[in-house]
Amino acid sequence: MIIEKSVGAIVVNPAGLYLLLNRADKNGDLWEFPKGHQLEDENDIETLRRELKEETGIEKFELIENFVGKNEYVSSSTGNTRIILLYLIKVPNYKVIISKEHKDHIWATFDDALTKLNHDTWRKILTSAKKRLD
Repeated sequence: MIIEKSVGAIVVNPAGLYLLLNRADKNGDLWEFPKGHQLEDENDIETLRRELKEETGIEKFELIENFVGKNEYVSSSTGNTRIILLYLIKVPNYKVIISKEHKDHIWATFDDALTKLNHDTWRKILTSAKKRLD
């Protein structure tokens, strides 16, 4: 069995809004959190820092302790087990520079983010993150 691991973040700005990215390679609106595949020599936080910088330009953030959201499933396209870990972070401003992997981004309220996210698991993780912040 092949396991693919990705690491990303639920990003919250000073106004309490959540960052969502719209994938460029998907038809329609697939909104997601910034995340990406972990390289063999990286730990989770190194992957988080690299992917966050690549996908959003964000380099400065505060890691919120005692929160990691986990989504584990078998990919329908590859048959591989995918494990995605999402850390909760706060950023000092609204500045985002998206990569070519995405066609748009939004800073969404909690309710808007719940509506935009395409998967129940992401909505459950976001709900847990909000509880951790409250």
